[in-house]
Amino acid sequence: MKRDLALAPSFLDIHEGRAPHPPVAVLLGWHTLEFDSENGYIRGEMLAREEFLNPAGVLQGGMMCAMLDNAAGLAVMCTLGPGQMAPTLEIKSNFMRPGKPGKFIGEGWIRSQAAGVCFVEARLTTEAGQLVATASATARILAR
Repeated sequence: MKRDLALAPSFLDIHEGRAPHPPVAVLLGWHTLEFDSENGYIRGEMLAREEFLNPAGVLQGGMMCAMLDNAAGLAVMCTLGPGQMAPTLEIKSNFMRPGKPGKFIGEGWIRSQAAGVCFVEARLTTEAGQLVATASATARILAR
């Protein structure tokens, strides 16, 4: 399916209910708790479902990486103006402990930005604040 990225909604359009959440955000149960569009920071809740488990009964690493990528990507997206997007070019994740189904808090922030390239960090914690995973990512700001 080809999509016209010029028609893609902005972060604020989605956040303020003028546009639907992307399917991946719905899958992950993303709900924004706070964001700072001037500094590139976002914090939100996600819901890890039973379908995210591997055969050992813990969250599959790729699903945790998707949660981290969502937080990191939104940290960049909340800073963008109309007609911009920022695909992730690469991401490295570190898993500190197994994740279980339930609510998680995802945080993402821009570490630095230059020449249209953003270096982004993210972390995933339990509701109780226990660190589960971290990530470092690179995103490139593009015009749609």
